[in-house]
Amino acid sequence: MMRRKIPYGISNYKKIIKEQYMYVDKTRFIEILESLNTVYPVFLRPRRFGKSLLVSTLQYYYDKNYADEFDSLFGNTYIGAHKTPLANSYYVLRFDFSKLNTESEERIKESFYKSVRVQLDDFRVCYGLNISIKESNTYNAADLLDGFLMKVKQFIGRKLYVMIDEYDHFTNAIPGSKNAFTKNFYAVFKSHTSDGCIDRIFITGVTALTLDSFTSGFNISKNISMFSELNEMVGFTSEETKALLKEISAESLDKTMAVLTENYNGYRFHSRAENTVFNSNMVLYFMDEYQREKAIPRQLTDPDMRSDYHKLTAMFNLFEEEKAKQLILEKIINNERLETDIITNFNFSAPFREDDFLSLLFYFGLLTIKEEGRAFDVALQTPNAVIRDIYHQYYAAQSS
Repeated sequence: MMRRKIPYGISNYKKIIKEQYMYVDKTRFIEILESLNTVYPVFLRPRRFGKSLLVSTLQYYYDKNYADEFDSLFGNTYIGAHKTPLANSYYVLRFDFSKLNTESEERIKESFYKSVRVQLDDFRVCYGLNISIKESNTYNAADLLDGFLMKVKQFIGRKLYVMIDEYDHFTNAIPGSKNAFTKNFYAVFKSHTSDGCIDRIFITGVTALTLDSFTSGFNISKNISMFSELNEMVGFTSEETKALLKEISAESLDKTMAVLTENYNGYRFHSRAENTVFNSNMVLYFMDEYQREKAIPRQLTDPDMRSDYHKLTAMFNLFEEEKAKQLILEKIINNERLETDIITNFNFSAPFREDDFLSLLFYFGLLTIKEEGRAFDVALQTPNAVIRDIYHQYYAAQSS
């Protein structure tokens, strides 16, 4: 039997299935998502946690263009045996904002507009629609989208499923960036759900920083990030991780699992969730290195994690109460519990408070839910050794 390849850095579902990469079947969550009392959910998770692969999976499942490939793409999955009536029934309009130019707020607006323009054109070509796209000299992405959707409605005989990946990328790159232009952009989606053009929208991101301006223009969305039934929708459980290790024939399975558990496990996104999950990207990085070196790699931290150090610095700079900030950092270094209420809508017109700060660390995966709090909603702690090392580096830099 041919050994399946490790999909490190790959987030295209079709490529993973067709080219026989390892795949942890998360398709049961398609059923769960359809059963929720919202058709406009927002799902937040830390970076490198499998969100883009989830969006890609949804795209191939719902896109009408892939109806003839359903069996080859989903035949060996949970949803292949539990196909829902909505499968392959939509035109899918997908946006990915992960590659925006975030050098400055002006660059963000220009890059955002150009990204929208390219992805609208991709949709037009994908479905063979003879639709012109009206340009804007002022980089007005809202007008661009609105004009396009008004034309699309006239050309297609069924509704749209809109998927938006990394809706908040620019905010996370420049914490505190407000970029009010996005309010008008997302308000366009709301208007086209009312006129019958858009049926469903699925949105992913990292933090709730942008939800304040976002929901004021798109107040029909629902944040499902802390639903207990979705705790494991991305990331790997212990059982899933162990199955992957067996597939690469890892020696001393218990010892190897112990290393992965200490360094990559520990994430919980609801206080009553039964299981913690592993950072899936870190597990795949480990497996890729393990298979190459034939041993546990000496470098356990994916080099891409270095960017989290810079984000940690930016977040600490947002919180201006020096005494409280130092106390929080010391508690984190000592791996103590920190109780807080998780903020779901940040208010930039008010001072940045301790709850705001701790919530940001939670959204970025730099803290995670340990259990229910005694006085507040939750008690947070660092999830694993890799994250604790990031704090130690920051603490050492501040002390020098």
